[in-house]
Amino acid sequence: MAYRDIHNIFNYFPKQVIYFPRKFFLIYLSITLVMFTVSPWQWPLHSPITFYTYNFAIILFFYFGYLTGIRNNKNIYFSSVNPITIQKVITYSLLLNLIFIYPKFLFHLHVPSASLSYILESIMVGVLTPAVAYATKHESTYTGFLTLSNPLVLSYTLLLPILYLAIPLGILFWKELKPYQKVLFWFTLILDIFSYIAIGTNKGIFDIILIAPWLLISKNPNLYLNNKISYKKIQAFALCMVLLVGGLSYFTLGNQDRKGENFLFESSTKVNADLNAPVLAIIPTPLWDGYLALDSYLTHGYYALGLALEIEHLPTYGLGHSFFLTSLGEKLMGEGAISERTYQAQLDKQFDVSQYGKWHTFYVSMANDLTFTGVLFLVFFIAYFFAQAWIDVIFHKNILAIPVFSLFIIMIFYFPANNQVLQFQASSIVFWTLFVLWRIQRSRFRQ
Repeated sequence: MAYRDIHNIFNYFPKQVIYFPRKFFLIYLSITLVMFTVSPWQWPLHSPITFYTYNFAIILFFYFGYLTGIRNNKNIYFSSVNPITIQKVITYSLLLNLIFIYPKFLFHLHVPSASLSYILESIMVGVLTPAVAYATKHESTYTGFLTLSNPLVLSYTLLLPILYLAIPLGILFWKELKPYQKVLFWFTLILDIFSYIAIGTNKGIFDIILIAPWLLISKNPNLYLNNKISYKKIQAFALCMVLLVGGLSYFTLGNQDRKGENFLFESSTKVNADLNAPVLAIIPTPLWDGYLALDSYLTHGYYALGLALEIEHLPTYGLGHSFFLTSLGEKLMGEGAISERTYQAQLDKQFDVSQYGKWHTFYVSMANDLTFTGVLFLVFFIAYFFAQAWIDVIFHKNILAIPVFSLFIIMIFYFPANNQVLQFQASSIVFWTLFVLWRIQRSRFRQ
Protein backbone atom coordinates (compact mmCIF):
# COMPACT_ATOMS: atom_id res chain seq x y z
CA MET A 1 0.00 0.00 0.00
CA ALA A 2 1.17 3.52 -0.77
CA TYR A 3 1.24 5.85 2.22
CA ARG A 4 0.96 9.59 1.93
CA ASP A 5 2.07 12.14 4.52
CA ILE A 6 -0.41 15.00 4.62
CA HIS A 7 1.77 17.14 6.88
CA ASN A 8 2.15 19.53 3.95
CA ILE A 9 -1.49 19.52 2.92
CA PHE A 10 -1.29 23.24 2.09
CA ASN A 11 1.24 22.36 -0.60
CA TYR A 12 -1.54 20.51 -2.39
CA PHE A 13 -4.45 22.85 -1.72
CA PRO A 14 -4.56 26.59 -0.96
CA LYS A 15 -6.19 27.93 2.20
CA GLN A 16 -9.29 28.96 0.27
CA VAL A 17 -9.90 25.26 -0.48
CA ILE A 18 -9.01 23.93 2.96
CA TYR A 19 -11.22 26.43 4.76
CA PHE A 20 -14.01 26.71 2.19
CA PRO A 21 -16.50 24.48 4.12
CA ARG A 22 -16.00 26.57 7.26
CA LYS A 23 -16.49 29.82 5.38
CA PHE A 24 -19.55 28.50 3.58
CA PHE A 25 -21.38 27.27 6.67
CA LEU A 26 -20.52 30.28 8.80
CA ILE A 27 -22.06 32.45 6.08
CA TYR A 28 -25.03 30.08 5.78
CA LEU A 29 -25.76 30.09 9.52
CA SER A 30 -25.37 33.88 9.62
CA ILE A 31 -27.80 34.26 6.72
CA THR A 32 -30.42 32.11 8.47
CA LEU A 33 -30.09 34.33 11.55
CA VAL A 34 -30.55 37.43 9.40
CA MET A 35 -33.60 35.80 7.79
CA PHE A 36 -34.98 35.15 11.27
CA THR A 37 -34.37 38.75 12.31
CA VAL A 38 -36.10 40.32 9.28
CA SER A 39 -38.60 37.49 8.74
CA PRO A 40 -42.10 38.35 7.50
CA TRP A 41 -43.29 35.94 10.18
CA GLN A 42 -42.16 38.45 12.84
CA TRP A 43 -40.84 35.96 15.38
CA PRO A 44 -40.93 37.38 18.94
CA LEU A 45 -38.00 36.88 21.33
CA HIS A 46 -38.33 36.89 25.12
CA SER A 47 -34.63 37.62 25.55
CA PRO A 48 -32.87 38.83 22.37
CA ILE A 49 -29.53 39.20 24.17
CA THR A 50 -29.54 35.56 25.30
CA PHE A 51 -30.67 34.34 21.88
CA TYR A 52 -28.10 36.23 19.79
CA THR A 53 -25.28 35.63 22.27
CA TYR A 54 -25.91 31.90 22.14
CA ASN A 55 -26.00 31.81 18.34
CA PHE A 56 -22.82 33.88 18.18
CA ALA A 57 -21.23 31.30 20.51
CA ILE A 58 -22.38 28.53 18.13
CA ILE A 59 -20.64 30.26 15.24
CA LEU A 60 -17.52 30.85 17.34
CA PHE A 61 -17.29 27.21 18.47
CA PHE A 62 -17.81 26.02 14.89
CA TYR A 63 -15.05 28.35 13.69
CA PHE A 64 -12.48 27.12 16.21
CA GLY A 65 -13.60 23.49 15.97
CA TYR A 66 -12.90 23.48 12.23
CA LEU A 67 -9.59 25.30 12.72
CA THR A 68 -8.48 22.76 15.35
CA GLY A 69 -9.52 19.88 13.11
CA ILE A 70 -7.27 21.16 10.34
CA ARG A 71 -4.34 21.86 12.64
CA ASN A 72 -4.54 18.40 14.21
CA ASN A 73 -4.56 16.81 10.77
CA LYS A 74 -0.85 17.23 10.19
CA ASN A 75 0.46 13.90 11.45
CA ILE A 76 -2.06 11.53 9.84
CA TYR A 77 -1.07 8.88 7.35
CA PHE A 78 -3.39 7.13 4.94
CA SER A 79 -3.20 4.44 2.32
CA SER A 80 -4.66 5.14 -1.07
CA VAL A 81 -7.69 3.01 -1.91
CA ASN A 82 -7.40 0.51 -4.74
CA PRO A 83 -9.67 1.57 -7.65
CA ILE A 84 -10.85 -2.05 -7.96
CA THR A 85 -12.00 -1.92 -4.34
CA ILE A 86 -13.99 1.25 -5.04
CA GLN A 87 -15.65 -0.39 -8.05
CA LYS A 88 -16.61 -3.45 -6.02
CA VAL A 89 -18.00 -1.43 -3.12
CA ILE A 90 -20.15 0.68 -5.45
CA THR A 91 -21.41 -2.38 -7.33
CA TYR A 92 -22.34 -4.28 -4.16
CA SER A 93 -24.09 -1.23 -2.74
CA LEU A 94 -26.05 -0.61 -5.95
CA LEU A 95 -27.16 -4.23 -6.20
CA LEU A 96 -28.27 -4.28 -2.56
CA ASN A 97 -30.22 -1.08 -3.13
CA LEU A 98 -32.08 -2.72 -6.00
CA ILE A 99 -32.89 -5.73 -3.85
CA PHE A 100 -34.27 -3.55 -1.07
CA ILE A 101 -36.05 -0.88 -3.13
CA TYR A 102 -39.43 -2.66 -2.87
CA PRO A 103 -39.14 -3.09 0.93
CA LYS A 104 -38.10 0.57 1.18
CA PHE A 105 -41.38 1.61 -0.46
CA LEU A 106 -43.26 -0.60 1.99
CA PHE A 107 -41.40 0.90 4.96
CA HIS A 108 -42.05 4.46 3.80
CA LEU A 109 -45.71 3.87 2.94
CA HIS A 110 -46.35 1.91 6.16
CA VAL A 111 -48.05 -0.97 4.35
CA PRO A 112 -47.44 -4.75 4.55
CA SER A 113 -47.55 -5.17 0.78
CA ALA A 114 -48.12 -3.08 -2.32
CA SER A 115 -48.73 -3.72 -6.00
CA LEU A 116 -46.79 -1.89 -8.68
CA SER A 117 -49.92 0.08 -9.55
CA TYR A 118 -50.34 1.16 -5.91
CA ILE A 119 -46.73 2.36 -5.76
CA LEU A 120 -47.07 4.26 -9.04
CA GLU A 121 -50.32 5.80 -7.83
CA SER A 122 -48.64 6.86 -4.55
CA ILE A 123 -45.82 8.49 -6.52
CA MET A 124 -48.30 10.40 -8.70
CA VAL A 125 -50.22 11.56 -5.64
CA GLY A 126 -46.93 12.67 -4.06
CA VAL A 127 -45.99 14.65 -7.18
CA LEU A 128 -49.36 16.35 -7.66
CA THR A 129 -50.69 16.63 -4.09
CA PRO A 130 -47.88 16.14 -1.57
CA ALA A 131 -50.17 16.94 1.36
CA VAL A 132 -52.45 14.00 0.53
CA ALA A 133 -49.50 11.61 0.26
CA TYR A 134 -48.07 12.94 3.51
CA ALA A 135 -51.38 12.58 5.35
CA THR A 136 -51.99 9.08 3.98
CA LYS A 137 -48.65 7.88 5.30
CA HIS A 138 -49.21 9.35 8.76
CA GLU A 139 -52.76 8.04 8.96
CA SER A 140 -51.51 4.49 8.56
CA THR A 141 -51.65 2.54 11.80
CA TYR A 142 -49.96 -0.58 10.46
CA THR A 143 -46.71 -1.32 12.32
CA GLY A 144 -46.49 -5.12 12.31
CA PHE A 145 -44.27 -5.20 9.25
CA LEU A 146 -41.90 -2.55 10.57
CA THR A 147 -40.44 -4.30 13.63
CA LEU A 148 -36.92 -5.69 13.89
CA SER A 149 -38.40 -9.12 14.59
CA ASN A 150 -39.21 -9.24 10.88
CA PRO A 151 -36.13 -10.79 9.13
CA LEU A 152 -36.50 -8.45 6.15
CA VAL A 153 -36.58 -5.37 8.36
CA LEU A 154 -33.66 -6.65 10.43
CA SER A 155 -31.50 -7.41 7.38
CA TYR A 156 -32.37 -4.02 5.86
CA THR A 157 -31.43 -2.25 9.09
CA LEU A 158 -28.10 -4.08 9.37
CA LEU A 159 -27.23 -3.31 5.75
CA LEU A 160 -28.17 0.38 5.90
CA PRO A 161 -24.55 1.61 6.06
CA ILE A 162 -23.68 -0.35 2.92
CA LEU A 163 -26.86 0.78 1.16
CA TYR A 164 -26.04 4.42 1.88
CA LEU A 165 -22.68 4.23 0.10
CA ALA A 166 -24.12 3.94 -3.41
CA ILE A 167 -25.23 7.53 -4.02
CA PRO A 168 -22.35 9.60 -2.54
CA LEU A 169 -19.72 7.26 -3.99
CA GLY A 170 -21.55 7.10 -7.30
CA ILE A 171 -21.64 10.89 -7.57
CA LEU A 172 -17.97 11.37 -6.70
CA PHE A 173 -16.66 8.51 -8.87
CA TRP A 174 -19.15 9.02 -11.70
CA LYS A 175 -16.54 9.21 -14.45
CA GLU A 176 -14.91 6.01 -13.22
CA LEU A 177 -18.17 4.04 -13.28
CA LYS A 178 -18.77 1.45 -15.97
CA PRO A 179 -21.87 1.84 -18.20
CA TYR A 180 -23.89 -0.79 -16.32
CA GLN A 181 -23.00 0.88 -13.02
CA LYS A 182 -24.23 4.23 -14.31
CA VAL A 183 -27.54 2.64 -15.29
CA LEU A 184 -27.84 1.02 -11.86
CA PHE A 185 -26.93 4.32 -10.20
CA TRP A 186 -29.63 6.31 -11.98
CA PHE A 187 -32.18 3.58 -11.32
CA THR A 188 -31.28 3.56 -7.62
CA LEU A 189 -31.23 7.35 -7.32
CA ILE A 190 -34.56 7.91 -9.07
CA LEU A 191 -36.36 5.16 -7.16
CA ASP A 192 -34.93 6.41 -3.87
CA ILE A 193 -36.25 9.92 -4.58
CA PHE A 194 -39.63 8.48 -5.63
CA SER A 195 -39.85 6.50 -2.38
CA TYR A 196 -39.86 9.84 -0.53
CA ILE A 197 -42.10 11.64 -3.02
CA ALA A 198 -44.64 8.82 -2.55
CA ILE A 199 -45.11 9.96 1.06
CA GLY A 200 -45.11 13.67 0.22
CA THR A 201 -41.74 14.60 1.75
CA ASN A 202 -38.82 16.61 0.36
CA LYS A 203 -36.03 14.59 1.98
CA GLY A 204 -35.06 12.43 -0.99
CA ILE A 205 -34.71 15.44 -3.26
CA PHE A 206 -33.08 17.75 -0.74
CA ASP A 207 -30.46 15.25 0.38
CA ILE A 208 -29.22 15.09 -3.21
CA ILE A 209 -29.40 18.87 -3.63
CA LEU A 210 -27.33 19.32 -0.47
CA ILE A 211 -24.58 16.77 -1.08
CA ALA A 212 -24.21 16.65 -4.88
CA PRO A 213 -22.56 20.10 -5.30
CA TRP A 214 -20.09 19.35 -2.49
CA LEU A 215 -19.11 16.00 -3.95
CA LEU A 216 -18.77 17.60 -7.38
CA ILE A 217 -16.50 20.31 -5.96
CA SER A 218 -14.44 17.80 -3.97
CA LYS A 219 -13.58 15.94 -7.17
CA ASN A 220 -11.34 18.83 -8.22
CA PRO A 221 -11.49 21.61 -5.59
CA ASN A 222 -8.56 23.55 -7.03
CA LEU A 223 -10.57 23.96 -10.23
CA TYR A 224 -13.95 24.82 -8.73
CA LEU A 225 -12.76 27.01 -5.84
CA ASN A 226 -10.43 29.37 -7.68
CA ASN A 227 -11.37 32.82 -8.93
CA LYS A 228 -11.21 31.95 -12.63
CA ILE A 229 -14.23 31.34 -14.85
CA SER A 230 -14.15 28.08 -16.79
CA TYR A 231 -16.55 25.97 -18.84
CA LYS A 232 -16.60 23.25 -16.17
CA LYS A 233 -17.46 25.76 -13.47
CA ILE A 234 -20.32 27.13 -15.58
CA GLN A 235 -21.54 23.57 -16.19
CA ALA A 236 -21.40 22.75 -12.48
CA PHE A 237 -23.18 25.99 -11.57
CA ALA A 238 -25.93 25.33 -14.11
CA LEU A 239 -26.45 21.81 -12.77
CA CYS A 240 -26.65 23.07 -9.19
CA MET A 241 -29.19 25.73 -10.18
CA VAL A 242 -31.38 23.15 -11.93
CA LEU A 243 -31.31 20.97 -8.82
CA LEU A 244 -31.99 23.94 -6.56
CA VAL A 245 -34.88 25.37 -8.59
CA GLY A 246 -36.46 21.94 -9.00
CA GLY A 247 -36.13 21.14 -5.31
CA LEU A 248 -37.44 24.52 -4.14
CA SER A 249 -40.37 24.31 -6.54
CA TYR A 250 -41.45 20.94 -5.14
CA PHE A 251 -40.80 22.18 -1.60
CA THR A 252 -43.03 25.22 -2.16
CA LEU A 253 -45.77 23.08 -3.71
CA GLY A 254 -45.70 20.71 -0.74
CA ASN A 255 -45.73 23.54 1.78
CA GLN A 256 -48.67 25.28 0.10
CA ASP A 257 -50.53 22.01 -0.33
CA ARG A 258 -50.18 21.05 3.35
CA LYS A 259 -51.16 24.46 4.75
CA GLY A 260 -53.80 25.33 2.16
CA GLU A 261 -55.67 28.45 3.19
CA ASN A 262 -53.46 28.70 6.30
CA PHE A 263 -50.30 29.18 4.24
CA LEU A 264 -49.72 32.66 5.69
CA PHE A 265 -50.75 31.74 9.22
CA GLU A 266 -48.23 30.68 11.89
CA SER A 267 -49.87 28.45 14.51
CA SER A 268 -47.16 28.99 17.13
CA THR A 269 -47.45 32.77 17.30
CA LYS A 270 -51.05 32.97 16.05
CA VAL A 271 -50.21 35.69 13.51
CA ASN A 272 -50.06 35.95 9.73
CA ALA A 273 -46.93 36.69 7.77
CA ASP A 274 -46.46 40.41 7.18
CA LEU A 275 -46.65 40.92 3.42
CA ASN A 276 -45.40 44.47 3.92
CA ALA A 277 -42.15 43.28 5.49
CA PRO A 278 -39.12 45.15 4.06
CA VAL A 279 -37.45 41.90 2.97
CA LEU A 280 -40.33 41.15 0.57
CA ALA A 281 -39.90 44.56 -1.06
CA ILE A 282 -36.61 43.37 -2.59
CA ILE A 283 -38.01 40.01 -3.75
CA PRO A 284 -40.05 39.74 -6.97
CA THR A 285 -43.72 39.09 -6.18
CA PRO A 286 -43.87 35.78 -8.13
CA LEU A 287 -41.19 34.43 -5.76
CA TRP A 288 -42.96 35.42 -2.54
CA ASP A 289 -44.58 32.05 -1.91
CA GLY A 290 -41.28 30.25 -2.37
CA TYR A 291 -39.44 32.67 -0.11
CA LEU A 292 -42.13 32.57 2.59
CA ALA A 293 -42.07 28.77 2.60
CA LEU A 294 -38.27 28.66 2.76
CA ASP A 295 -38.10 31.44 5.35
CA SER A 296 -40.57 29.66 7.62
CA TYR A 297 -38.68 26.37 7.24
CA LEU A 298 -35.31 27.89 8.13
CA THR A 299 -36.40 30.33 10.85
CA HIS A 300 -39.28 28.96 12.90
CA GLY A 301 -36.89 26.61 14.70
CA TYR A 302 -35.02 29.67 15.97
CA TYR A 303 -38.25 30.87 17.59
CA ALA A 304 -38.46 27.61 19.56
CA LEU A 305 -34.76 27.92 20.43
CA GLY A 306 -35.28 31.40 21.84
CA LEU A 307 -37.99 30.06 24.12
CA ALA A 308 -36.08 26.93 25.09
CA LEU A 309 -33.08 28.94 26.25
CA GLU A 310 -35.30 30.27 29.04
CA ILE A 311 -36.59 26.85 30.16
CA GLU A 312 -35.17 24.67 32.93
CA HIS A 313 -33.26 21.62 31.74
CA LEU A 314 -34.63 18.21 32.72
CA PRO A 315 -32.27 15.23 32.24
CA THR A 316 -33.26 12.80 29.49
CA TYR A 317 -30.52 10.21 30.21
CA GLY A 318 -28.84 10.40 26.81
CA LEU A 319 -32.04 9.31 25.04
CA GLY A 320 -33.80 12.62 24.45
CA HIS A 321 -32.13 13.65 21.18
CA SER A 322 -33.52 10.74 19.15
CA PHE A 323 -37.07 9.54 18.53
CA PHE A 324 -35.68 6.04 18.13
CA LEU A 325 -33.76 6.05 21.42
CA THR A 326 -36.63 7.74 23.26
CA SER A 327 -38.98 5.01 22.07
CA LEU A 328 -36.58 2.28 23.21
CA GLY A 329 -36.04 3.95 26.57
CA GLU A 330 -39.74 4.35 27.25
CA LYS A 331 -40.34 0.66 26.68
CA LEU A 332 -38.30 0.13 29.84
CA MET A 333 -39.07 3.30 31.80
CA GLY A 334 -42.69 3.83 30.86
CA GLU A 335 -44.56 6.02 28.39
CA GLY A 336 -43.62 9.69 28.68
CA ALA A 337 -40.68 9.01 31.02
CA ILE A 338 -38.31 10.66 28.54
CA SER A 339 -40.41 12.42 25.90
CA GLU A 340 -42.28 14.50 28.50
CA ARG A 341 -38.97 15.78 29.92
CA THR A 342 -37.66 17.14 26.62
CA TYR A 343 -37.51 20.81 25.71
CA GLN A 344 -39.94 20.05 22.88
CA ALA A 345 -42.56 18.74 25.32
CA GLN A 346 -42.08 21.70 27.65
CA LEU A 347 -42.37 24.15 24.74
CA ASP A 348 -45.60 22.47 23.69
CA LYS A 349 -47.09 22.77 27.19
CA GLN A 350 -45.87 26.26 28.02
CA PHE A 351 -45.91 28.08 24.68
CA ASP A 352 -48.05 25.95 22.35
CA VAL A 353 -45.10 25.19 20.06
CA SER A 354 -46.03 21.75 18.74
CA GLN A 355 -43.72 19.01 20.00
CA TYR A 356 -43.86 17.03 16.75
CA GLY A 357 -45.33 19.46 14.24
CA LYS A 358 -42.67 22.18 14.50
CA TRP A 359 -38.90 22.43 14.16
CA HIS A 360 -36.83 23.17 17.27
CA THR A 361 -33.29 23.33 15.77
CA PHE A 362 -30.49 20.81 16.15
CA TYR A 363 -29.36 22.67 19.26
CA VAL A 364 -32.60 22.15 21.18
CA SER A 365 -32.73 18.46 20.26
CA MET A 366 -29.19 17.79 21.46
CA ALA A 367 -29.59 20.03 24.52
CA ASN A 368 -32.11 17.53 25.87
CA ASP A 369 -29.16 15.31 26.72
CA LEU A 370 -26.21 17.71 26.78
CA THR A 371 -27.68 21.03 28.01
CA PHE A 372 -27.20 24.13 25.86
CA THR A 373 -23.68 24.59 27.18
CA GLY A 374 -22.84 21.03 26.21
CA VAL A 375 -24.19 21.63 22.70
CA LEU A 376 -21.53 24.32 22.16
CA PHE A 377 -18.82 21.72 22.69
CA LEU A 378 -20.70 19.26 20.47
CA VAL A 379 -20.70 21.85 17.67
CA PHE A 380 -16.95 22.27 18.22
CA PHE A 381 -16.35 18.54 17.71
CA ILE A 382 -18.73 18.33 14.76
CA ALA A 383 -16.73 21.08 13.05
CA TYR A 384 -13.49 19.33 14.12
CA PHE A 385 -14.43 16.02 12.48
CA PHE A 386 -16.09 17.75 9.55
CA ALA A 387 -12.79 19.47 8.74
CA GLN A 388 -10.90 16.17 8.79
CA ALA A 389 -13.55 14.46 6.67
CA TRP A 390 -13.19 17.24 4.08
CA ILE A 391 -9.42 16.71 3.95
CA ASP A 392 -9.82 12.96 3.59
CA VAL A 393 -12.31 13.44 0.76
CA ILE A 394 -10.38 15.98 -1.32
CA PHE A 395 -6.95 14.50 -0.66
CA HIS A 396 -7.56 10.75 -0.53
CA LYS A 397 -11.06 10.21 -1.99
CA ASN A 398 -11.46 7.87 0.98
CA ILE A 399 -14.53 5.62 0.59
CA LEU A 400 -15.46 5.90 4.29
CA ALA A 401 -14.83 9.63 4.61
CA ILE A 402 -17.03 10.41 1.58
CA PRO A 403 -20.34 9.19 3.08
CA VAL A 404 -19.41 10.57 6.51
CA PHE A 405 -18.70 13.95 4.95
CA SER A 406 -22.05 13.79 3.12
CA LEU A 407 -23.87 13.12 6.38
CA PHE A 408 -22.06 16.01 8.07
CA ILE A 409 -23.20 18.27 5.22
CA ILE A 410 -26.84 17.26 5.79
CA MET A 411 -26.47 17.55 9.56
CA ILE A 412 -25.05 21.09 9.46
CA PHE A 413 -27.48 22.34 6.82
CA TYR A 414 -30.29 21.32 9.15
CA PHE A 415 -28.83 23.02 12.24
CA PRO A 416 -31.52 25.77 12.14
CA ALA A 417 -34.31 23.23 11.64
CA ASN A 418 -33.87 19.82 13.26
CA ASN A 419 -31.60 16.96 14.22
CA GLN A 420 -31.90 15.46 10.75
CA VAL A 421 -29.20 12.78 10.98
CA LEU A 422 -29.09 11.66 14.63
CA GLN A 423 -32.80 11.89 15.40
CA PHE A 424 -33.99 8.99 13.26
CA GLN A 425 -33.19 5.29 13.44
CA ALA A 426 -31.96 4.69 9.88
CA SER A 427 -29.78 7.79 9.50
CA SER A 428 -28.29 7.47 13.00
CA ILE A 429 -27.34 3.83 12.37
CA VAL A 430 -25.68 4.81 9.08
CA PHE A 431 -23.86 7.77 10.60
CA TRP A 432 -22.50 6.08 13.71
CA THR A 433 -21.46 2.91 11.88
CA LEU A 434 -19.58 4.72 9.13
CA PHE A 435 -18.19 7.36 11.48
CA VAL A 436 -16.70 4.76 13.86
CA LEU A 437 -15.27 2.73 10.97
CA TRP A 438 -13.74 5.87 9.49
CA ARG A 439 -12.16 6.89 12.80
CA ILE A 440 -10.79 3.38 13.37
CA GLN A 441 -9.31 3.36 9.89
CA ARG A 442 -7.85 6.81 10.44
CA SER A 443 -6.29 5.90 13.79
CA ARG A 444 -4.32 3.08 12.15
CA PHE A 445 -2.26 5.64 10.27
CA ARG A 446 -1.67 8.13 13.08
CA GLN A 447 1.93 8.66 14.08
